[in-house]
Amino acid sequence: MLLAEVAGDRSIYTIASLSSRFRAAPVLLGVIPAVALKMLAAVLVAGAVSRLPPPAIAAISVVTWLVTAWVVWRRETPSDTGSFARIRHPSVIAFLSIAFTEWGDPGQLTAALLATHFRAPMLVWSAATAALLTKAVVGLVIGFTARRYLEGAWLRVAACAFCVVNAVVTAIWR
Repeated sequence: MLLAEVAGDRSIYTIASLSSRFRAAPVLLGVIPAVALKMLAAVLVAGAVSRLPPPAIAAISVVTWLVTAWVVWRRETPSDTGSFARIRHPSVIAFLSIAFTEWGDPGQLTAALLATHFRAPMLVWSAATAALLTKAVVGLVIGFTARRYLEGAWLRVAACAFCVVNAVVTAIWR
């Protein structure tokens, strides 16, 4: 499961990008429920995940990548208050960035197949969520390390560019 996740999707880089811009704890607090939700959907609706319409998945992913790029690019200002500021909280952005991209990816499909094959959805959900969280921690370490060695402005540009490139790739290869 971990191998399918590391080789098959870009979440590790999304998490690294977010943790290069924001503190690790809020990013992780958003990632945990997002990965749990994605794997829960995979094991509960097993085969249905693979039948989601590709254009709809692509559209949701593209919008999510672009919103993430915008949030990463934007600087915090003292006037950022109210409900919009809460939506832009790193935990919310991390949740949305992970929960609403790459549905039907190799990790989800693997979890769905394992849950169906072994008829042990809770065990598969636990293992798949643990695999994703392991990947999330690696992404956090990458982002945190990059933040220590690279200038913040460069990291912001790189993280934003990563999200925009993923939006374009997703739109082209739906």
